[in-house]
Parts: sequence; structure tokens; C-alpha cells
Amino acid sequence: MKKYLFGIQIFIILFIFSFLTIIPFLFLPENFDFFLIIYGIYYFLNLIFLIDVYRNKRSDRQSKISWTVILLLPLPMFFFYILSAKLFFYQKKIITKSLPLENVENTEINIFQEKIDILVTGTEKFTDLIHELEHAKESIDIEYFIINNGIIWNKIKTILLNKAEENVKIRILTDYMGNIQTNDSSYKELRNHKNISFVIFNKVNPLFSTGFDNLRNHNKVVIIDNNIAYFGGLNLGDDYAHMYSKYGYWYDLHYKTFGALTLEIKKKFLFDWNRFSNESFSLENEEEKLLKKKKTLKVNSDIKPYEINFISDGYDQQNPNFLLTFIHEVDNAKETIKIISPYLVFPKNLMDAFKRAIKRGVKIEIITTGIADKKTAYFVSHYYANELIDNGIVVYRANNFFVHGKQYIFDSKNIIIGTSNLDYRALFLHFEYNFLIKKNQSFIDENLIRVWEPLLKYSLIEAKTNHKRLRFLIKFISPIF
Repeated sequence: MKKYLFGIQIFIILFIFSFLTIIPFLFLPENFDFFLIIYGIYYFLNLIFLIDVYRNKRSDRQSKISWTVILLLPLPMFFFYILSAKLFFYQKKIITKSLPLENVENTEINIFQEKIDILVTGTEKFTDLIHELEHAKESIDIEYFIINNGIIWNKIKTILLNKAEENVKIRILTDYMGNIQTNDSSYKELRNHKNISFVIFNKVNPLFSTGFDNLRNHNKVVIIDNNIAYFGGLNLGDDYAHMYSKYGYWYDLHYKTFGALTLEIKKKFLFDWNRFSNESFSLENEEEKLLKKKKTLKVNSDIKPYEINFISDGYDQQNPNFLLTFIHEVDNAKETIKIISPYLVFPKNLMDAFKRAIKRGVKIEIITTGIADKKTAYFVSHYYANELIDNGIVVYRANNFFVHGKQYIFDSKNIIIGTSNLDYRALFLHFEYNFLIKKNQSFIDENLIRVWEPLLKYSLIEAKTNHKRLRFLIKFISPIF
């Protein structure tokens, strides 16, 4: 029956579509011919974008169904589709500015012996980051989804301007939508300094929009002197340091790397910078310089070798790499899966993987936020939490504070850390950067002790809520918002 389900769903959609096409004719105006021409034009455009929906290899079945219903409405819904930026043809535009895909998708096993520090909450991250920025000697590379005006940013901005005066080369790549709330004057001094380069990711053009809501650069990276790198969930802003009363205590995770691992993160930054800046430089030459430096680094004999797979994701990739990696880890888990994510909005193939794991006897525990930053995502996450609980998964909710950290541990042996949440935007639309780490037991144990166990202590078991009446609506809007 399952193999016919998709066909049945499409049949129902087409039946509804046929019914909806009749409705406008019940309210025909006197100038019937003009109305019919306008009606035909926007229906034709809706259908053009509907083709785009089904050509998109990165989207899932539920997303296709939802957009099919919307684009078959007797309204000019193609505007909504454009503004939401789920455009398959835009993927091709990005690929033309990129390296060949095999150079971006890091499927090979990478061996490292560098330390990775865990920075729990903004207090630890910003204290450490500011200290290292103040001691920068050669270069500072910054790539952030959100930079908010406030105490934290003003402190960092002052340091950057001082370092620029000391001839430290600074590059800042920030997302347009993530910073649309930031007054442009806060960047004026930075833009005007000869030692600072500034690039806005995916700036919106009102006439030819590449997206208001999605296709965003969700990365949060700082690289200092090619020796130290920071990555994780914390953006730059006072709310991420518990200084903003709306969200109260903000729980988040960031990581600090050294040596050869930092150089790999720098390669990813150079790729993004090359793609979205007007600077002309050879990526191959830059990577060669990094490789030479990597060969001069001393191996940290105190740390056992471990494996890292870099998961670069976004619309320049043919497949949703993070999602496929995540499902692979779920399918290979034998005992436990421990998940920390602010949002719980799953595509069907991930939910099916969870169900398979439960049937194998795997214990799955999830910690999610107790306060909403986005009301719609929070509400939808409650529905998915119900489904998880129905299938034997234990869901915890932080006791009245906001959890923005992302951490995924499988059998206490493999761990995924980085920027991706478990929702449709992160899985299918945003540009994200994550790390799958294996054979680094000390690092995983430290995460369990410093992150998982304390967070679990301050979380409550999720109680089921009654969303059955809204089940269809929630499933429908999940891939769209």
C-alpha cells in the first residue's frame, strides 16, 4: 500500500485543484475576458514553478506535496514561492560560481590529533573569543549568520578596528537576512578601513529575489591567524550571552579547534569567500599554502588519532548531506542515540529511521528547548514531539530556558557537532557546516559529562499535548515555514 500512497496523495491534490479552478468562475466580473487573461497568466506561472518543485532533488516528498497544493490554488502563489527561496534553478546559479562538487563534498576520512575545546554557553565562548581576538597577529576571518548590535558586537568591533590599525588582515562574511535588523552604520567604519574586507551573503534584490527567508548562510565561524578556529551554534549578539530578557537564559554550544583541523575549516571559509566576494584569488593556490603549513605542524602526541568527516551542506550540493549522514548514523546505532536540538521538525525518511532504530531496541533520548524563539517552529515541534513519544522515544524539554545547542551522539562513540538543527530549513535549505567525529572517546565522554548530563538534569520529560485536530495542517506547513 505504501508504494501507492504518493500516487493517491497526488490524485487527491489534483481533485482539489479541479474543484478550486471552478470557484473563481462563480464570481466572474463584468470584464470577463480581462479576468480570464490575468487568471490564465498567474496560473501558468504557478505551473512553471510547480515544475521547479519536482525537479528539486534536495526536497522531500512532503515538501513537494505542500508546494503542489499551494501552487495549484487559484491565486498568484508563485510570488510566495519566490520569496521563500525554494528555487531549484537558483541551485544551478550557485554551482556555476563554485568548485566542482567533488571538491566540496568531503566524503573521505580525515585523521586528526588536534584538541577540540567545548565552550558551553555564550559566557565561555565570548570570553575566550575576545581574548584570542585581542592577541591576533596576522589575520581574522569571520563568517556569521547573525551579528546583532549591542555590547558584545561593539566590543568585538572595537577590537577589529584596533587590529586593522596593526595591519591585521580582516575578512567578514555575514548573511543578509541574519543582519537585516542591524543598522548599516554599525558597519561603516569596518567597510571604510583598508585592512577590512566585508561581504554580504545572498543580498536580496527586490526584483529578482534569491530569497527572503531561506537559502541563508547559517555558519558561525571565526579563524584567527590560521591557528585557532571557532565554530558551533552561537551567533554574535547580546541575546547569545544571556543579556536579552526576551529569551532569558540562552543555552548554546560552541567549539574551539587548533592546528590542522583549523586549516581545514579555513579551506571551507576560503571557498565561501571566493564564491560570494568580488575578490579574485586562486583557491588552489590558497589551499596549497594551507597544505604547506599543515606539513610543518607538530602532531599532538597526547591525543590519540581520530576520524572527522566534514559535512558541507547547502544548495550547492546535489543531496542533503547532513540529513543523509544523520540517517546513516541512526541506522547504524545499536544502543543509544542522544539528541540536542532547539527544533524538532522531521522529514518522513528521518522519522522512519527513528522507528527502525526503536524496533532494534535502540534507546533514543531528545532534549529540546523550553522557551520559543520562533512561535511557529515551537508549536510545530510540539506536534512532532507527540509523534516521537508515540513511537517510544523519550523527549525532554528544558525547564523554562532556551536551548539553541546542536549535538548528536550515537552509541556514545560517534558525535555530530556544528550548525544544523533538526528542521526543514537546516536539512534542505541553509548553508551549514557540521563535523562527524569518530574514535575520539575522550571528546565524546567530555561532551556527555559537560553537556548532556547537566542539561538533562535541568530538563523535564515532555508531556503529550493534543494536536490531533491540527495534524494535517501542521504536516502541511512544516516544509514551508
